[in-house]
Amino acid sequence: MKKNIKNITLKFLCLCAFVFSLISCKEVSEDGNKPALNVKGDSIIVSFAVDEKAKYVNIFRREADLTGDEPVYGKVLNIGQVIPKKNQETAFTFEDALIYKGANYQYCVRYCMGDYYYLSNWSDIKSNDDFGFGNESEITPNVGSCYLQYNSATSSLTLKDGEIDAIKGVPALIFSYKDKETTVSRVFALPIQEEIVDSAIKKILKEETVIDLRSLLTADFFSKEITLDGFIGEDVTEGGTDLNDPEKKVVYYEKVFWTLPAAIEVRDANGTVESIKIDINNADNGHDYSFEGIENPISENINSIDSQITSKEYFVSK
Repeated sequence: MKKNIKNITLKFLCLCAFVFSLISCKEVSEDGNKPALNVKGDSIIVSFAVDEKAKYVNIFRREADLTGDEPVYGKVLNIGQVIPKKNQETAFTFEDALIYKGANYQYCVRYCMGDYYYLSNWSDIKSNDDFGFGNESEITPNVGSCYLQYNSATSSLTLKDGEIDAIKGVPALIFSYKDKETTVSRVFALPIQEEIVDSAIKKILKEETVIDLRSLLTADFFSKEITLDGFIGEDVTEGGTDLNDPEKKVVYYEKVFWTLPAAIEVRDANGTVESIKIDINNADNGHDYSFEGIENPISENINSIDSQITSKEYFVSK
């Protein structure tokens, strides 16, 4: 087994200004305004219309139990984001590969129009019988006994008691804070080490990695009580094809894919840390992972399953 380790620091630019008080949601009622689904390889392909005014589009998924007379829907997951880079006269697609074999899925998309969200209808239900994962542990980072040690003097977190493989993409953390009647949350990618193990590249958060929160978090997270809501894998790709010249490489979009989240504890010398406060400024950063305006969102405050999302928007909010 040969290992080649190098340090990589990943930073993502701010995608939008997160001002909740200005955001409203509008749901599309026309039946044509819903994602189209098909299967390609081992993924469900979610296709949806391009809106040139949208800053980005979040993709949401829920399972459907079809054993009864009417579908019974499970919790909603925010599974990723598409960020347009150039206008193109076609639909966007999103490849959902982190799915369970034998499950039935339904999708909707939410457009960020700047000061409000624009929602599609839910798609038709797509059954997935031929491929996929067997259980949650296969699509969730394995935190194990790891925890993050908080140092208030340096406003930093240090990974203790092991290392964490993001499974897909790079390791990232979900932070949130309360803003009036809603909760702002975002996903932030972390400094990592890349290992080549038996010809496979693994992006690992190594034990004793120090995370400087003053460099990681966005300006709006400072001078507030913030909480760490989970550990997640985040994979960012970009692509596109010039419709007039298929051989020409043009970046038409950026795609962000998220794994399922895993709980991770924050501790200091006195025990578990429920929230922290940092007084410093920083440039904006992070990807929108909120459930604003989505009916029946996943409601996990990672340590309290089934808590209400209206009081704590666990996965990252806009």
